[in-house]
Amino acid sequence: MKIIVFALLVLLIVTSFSSCSTPSDPNPPGDSFAGIVTFTDSNLIRTGGYYAVSIYKDTANPFTTYPLRNDSITITIVNHSTSSTYEISGIGTGNYFVGVTWVRSSDGKPILLGILGCDTSRTCTNYTKLIFPNFEGVSRNILSWTDTLKRLN
Repeated sequence: MKIIVFALLVLLIVTSFSSCSTPSDPNPPGDSFAGIVTFTDSNLIRTGGYYAVSIYKDTANPFTTYPLRNDSITITIVNHSTSSTYEISGIGTGNYFVGVTWVRSSDGKPILLGILGCDTSRTCTNYTKLIFPNFEGVSRNILSWTDTLKRLN
């Protein structure tokens, strides 16, 4: 009888400790993030540069600096819808901002056309901060211009 009481006591203690554990993170750390860029116009520039998803440092005015990285994107047009998928990997742990840019071949200068969290708004300053890594499996979609005359910076 003492063995049964002792076993029940041990089981009770183990059960109480296991119920205090922290639940697992629904967004486990990953080494990439992805999404879709949907362009609001279709005035594509075909020469002199390339469209890209660009990663910027976490600063007070992130889009006034050169991006840390530009990853080119391939744009497709289907039934008058202009878009591109993207996936970024291999950036270090940290906080970043993400934009869609046209990068000129002549000088590498990026022209900002869309911003994660603000899309095509010229007055928005409430950009979505990307805390990396922490978004595995979560799509980050951005609306963007294709026409560089509608630039945001």
